[in-house]
Amino acid sequence: MKKILLFSVLIFCSLVCNAQKKKSFYYDGIEIHNVKGWTIAPSKDANVTTITAVLLPSQLQITKQGLPQNFNAERYLEKTIEQLMEMSVMAGRKEPKIKSVGDVSDGYINSIPAKYVDITYSKDIVKRIYTFSMHDQLFIVQWTGKGKINKVSKVFDKILSTFTYNPERSPYGSLM
Repeated sequence: MKKILLFSVLIFCSLVCNAQKKKSFYYDGIEIHNVKGWTIAPSKDANVTTITAVLLPSQLQITKQGLPQNFNAERYLEKTIEQLMEMSVMAGRKEPKIKSVGDVSDGYINSIPAKYVDITYSKDIVKRIYTFSMHDQLFIVQWTGKGKINKVSKVFDKILSTFTYNPERSPYGSLM
């Protein structure tokens, strides 16, 4: 058991260190570029893949999961906003509070149509949440930064304009 844990930690560290030296990153079919200097931590739990990239004070999180039936991006974003508003109300005094929420808008991540919403918090923190589907997968892309929304979005546009997803095929799929 200790050997498996040690081996897992070794692989995780090598992925994180390797991502900091290179300009591109690939994990579970998701590829992004222009990430030199970012600390990237991938994880996979059941059918959910999460890639977190951090370069303080900015953070990017890409989540891939199975596409639910009758998925509606606008409805998903509205529910997410409601949950964030509830969390903001319950948060302590030192935590940033939501100041404003933009309308659900149409946008693109590397020419992939997506819906997104902008959220502005106190303490000059901004967040954007994208959602889109492709190849029967649901993608949720969230970025958080400090400053004006237009200035912060330029930092993430460099990375998100290179986003690609190439689904990996299981070599055992044809046997079942």
